[in-house]
Amino acid sequence: MNNPSRFWPALALLLLAGACVPGRTVTDPQSAGQVWQNFCARSALAEQTAAPYRINASLRYDTPQKDGHRVIIYLWGNAGPQKQVQYPIRLDVQAGIGVMAARIREDEQLFMAYIPQEEKAYYNPEGSRAMFNFGLPLPFTLADLSLLLNGRYAELFLRRPTAPPFTMPGNISVGASGNLVFKLDPGQFTGSLELDTQGNLVAWREKPGGWLMELEQAEPGSGFDGYGPRRVKFSHPGGYEAIIVLKEREYAGQPFTPEQLELILPPETSLFPLRPH
Repeated sequence: MNNPSRFWPALALLLLAGACVPGRTVTDPQSAGQVWQNFCARSALAEQTAAPYRINASLRYDTPQKDGHRVIIYLWGNAGPQKQVQYPIRLDVQAGIGVMAARIREDEQLFMAYIPQEEKAYYNPEGSRAMFNFGLPLPFTLADLSLLLNGRYAELFLRRPTAPPFTMPGNISVGASGNLVFKLDPGQFTGSLELDTQGNLVAWREKPGGWLMELEQAEPGSGFDGYGPRRVKFSHPGGYEAIIVLKEREYAGQPFTPEQLELILPPETSLFPLRPH
């Protein structure tokens, strides 16, 4: 008769391998629940420590026409605990030393982008695709981008402040890399989130044939205050790609004034509506 002590370890390995087959439904809800709890807890901590922020990053992007660009972006705005978005939000795009390519402002009603070199401004009353329509291949609004780069992931993708109890989505599977994939419930951000075993956000997938976002988290002691990514890559099967690499993220002690968040257009500025791509 075979030795039973050899049988049980082998069976355990087979069961473990079966649970990790890509595309299979997760059979251990307790482990998946812990991963989700870690993800939400980190996001909640980022929300609780939120403050007026200034972010400096490089943005390299490409389009289907292969006309790649590299710019520096400066993003700033006010933020506080347990509040999803504080408008307005400002973004400056610098194309070279002393060359301001665009000044952008977003509030609840309007996206406005001013190009100083052309004395033109483009506006969009609906901000969901305004960045993309302006020529920056990003599938997010400025408000979404600010939550993302400040590490407020759960608040962004769940569309509400993050607080216990952290309700886990019902559809969970195992991705090709062995990470867990949580399909977002209706009423939340479209698509699914991929989390590693520690609950770190690895990727967001919009839908088949849609956008893919991949993240590299900032390492502890890397010089970045708070929580959030070090590098973010967006890609789309249509040939669009954008890579954001954070250079500096800091939090101000005092809120920015309305003047610091304003976008004043010179009198000679010509106004145009943004056309959808």
